Amino acid sequence: MVMTSASIMVSGQYHPQDSILFEAGTVPIYIYPEPTNIWQVGTPQKTYLNSAWSQPKGIITETLVPYPVNTYSVFSFVIDSKSLKQDYATYISFMHKFDTDSIVDYGAIETRYNDGIWCQLGNESWPCPDGPTLITWDQDSSVTSHQKHNHLTKPSGKSDGWLFSRCHLYWVVQDNSPRSINYDSVSIRFIFRSDGTESGKDGWLIDNIVFGYEDYFTGVSETPINPLALKVFPNPVTDQSILRCNPPAQPVTISVFDRAGRSIRKEAGVKPENFKIDRQDFAPGLYLLKIEDRQGKSQTTRFLVQ
Repeated sequence: MVMTSASIMVSGQYHPQDSILFEAGTVPIYIYPEPTNIWQVGTPQKTYLNSAWSQPKGIITETLVPYPVNTYSVFSFVIDSKSLKQDYATYISFMHKFDTDSIVDYGAIETRYNDGIWCQLGNESWPCPDGPTLITWDQDSSVTSHQKHNHLTKPSGKSDGWLFSRCHLYWVVQDNSPRSINYDSVSIRFIFRSDGTESGKDGWLIDNIVFGYEDYFTGVSETPINPLALKVFPNPVTDQSILRCNPPAQPVTISVFDRAGRSIRKEAGVKPENFKIDRQDFAPGLYLLKIEDRQGKSQTTRFLVQ
């Protein structure tokens, strides 16, 4: 085995597929018909939340008055299969402002595959057997002050003006899943909660939701070894995983890259079925594996280490 520290030029590319601008003709949203649900699509007319990002409309916890006590408000939307790309990161981004009673009144974002279990974005300890196998926040930055902030697991308090937030959902196919999952759609829901104390504050305003997929490894070239089905099994890697090729490949050079594009492992003259991926050798995260034959043809696949 040869360990290397070389790097390649890699820059993730975002591929937006659709958006929700809260005007006519965008992806539909569903506001849950609960008595305490205060999400409204309309023109904000409050003190701090006084206009949408792309006027005139956004979605807000009531357009005119401060949010009430004891509210549990939810709206959701669905990203269908046309906007997903298997083994790539699904991403969502949005503009938002908030003004709430700190800590006790807050927002949250959850996601799930099809009708699976809801998982909270930004909460890495959240049990998520049917959800994303890795969730990361890429950015929370103020458009007003140009300052970057820690990821907002639960938006609360008063925002630094308009914030741009973006997160990634890595939907790696789990070959060792105890049951079959059809990867048809992803649901996203935004939740706002308040306690029993009156705050007199504005709440949460959201606009310009964009979603699509991202490729972190666009700098890794590929000339497919054709035909060849290449996969890491089991994936995610929790102990030890192997490579599966159909049909079996001749000895190749195998390279592994991390998300930053660094080549962290390389072996030459090895048969793919003899290549082992041990959990203890890798930090948790998403990796790209590339095999290359003696003719210079190559193929890649992704795997996740938990």
